[in-house]
Amino acid sequence: MNKIAMIAMGAFATMGMTTAATAETWTPASTTSSLSGALQVSKLLGPFNCGVSGSITTPAGSGNASLTSLALTAGDSTCTSITFTGGPWAVEGVPGSPKKVKIKNLGVTGITGNCKGDLEGTYLGGGQIQFVNATLPRTSGLGDCKINGTIATSPALDFS
Repeated sequence: MNKIAMIAMGAFATMGMTTAATAETWTPASTTSSLSGALQVSKLLGPFNCGVSGSITTPAGSGNASLTSLALTAGDSTCTSITFTGGPWAVEGVPGSPKKVKIKNLGVTGITGNCKGDLEGTYLGGGQIQFVNATLPRTSGLGDCKINGTIATSPALDFS
């Protein structure tokens, strides 16, 4: 084997070792927190102003948290006809500046069609997550789903 081929193979092997994902650690661990807040949701129609409630469970060690329930509540009359599907959902904390949170593979069923994908927000600290024009791609109907607003966990969750 020539030197260039050996160097290239070594570089690929090293890349493979250094790109392994590191799992986040949630605090407090092994806890179920309630989730609440206010969201604006839209898909062609809206935005609709809705309350949101749910619960999220953190693992004992490192890894994704689990969003075990999620529902839109009081607000505009349309809010209760919009549902979240496919749960429970993995919640991934993404370290960095700013920290991000991804709700993985979230499905939405609405009156103008459905959407599904990873919903990404910014972790503000104090257990708060903010969504600014967060988009879930459409799976039926016209237009993507857009979500804006802030949710909070109690007790407040954090990750590193």
